[in-house]
Amino acid sequence: MVPVFKSTYSIGKSILKLEEIVTLCKDNGINPLVLVEDCMTGFVKSHNVCAKEGIHLIFGLRLTCCNDIEQEEDSSDYKVIVFAKDDEGCKLLNKIYSFSQMSGNGKIDFKYLNSVWSEASLELVIPFYDSFIHGNQLYLKNCIPDFTKIKPIFWI
Repeated sequence: MVPVFKSTYSIGKSILKLEEIVTLCKDNGINPLVLVEDCMTGFVKSHNVCAKEGIHLIFGLRLTCCNDIEQEEDSSDYKVIVFAKDDEGCKLLNKIYSFSQMSGNGKIDFKYLNSVWSEASLELVIPFYDSFIHGNQLYLKNCIPDFTKIKPIFWI
């Protein structure tokens, strides 16, 4: 089992600085480093530090997803994690994040994800907590993901 880390680039979610995480990985033989952040701010630094230290970086972006970003009051928000598999995936991850911040009020929907998705370059993970499963089962939300082009992995 590989641990999943979050750094101080996800403001308010972690007290671990990127350099401390890399040192922790080196000292404990953890390779690859799985880093899931809430923004793209630390991606370049993460990539550079890991490359310098010989650690393979698996970078994921935790995003807020909803049924339809065009609806003003969509109370069916849930979380997904999108991982980049290669350089093209990193570009797509940046595009998805930019769309969520510029056009989606901090959210994305599956209509958009399906329109830009590349099975070869991206991987979607559905975490249990804060996911549509969690929201639908425990809070009676109506979260409806559209897995037309996307084959998700479920983390329990």
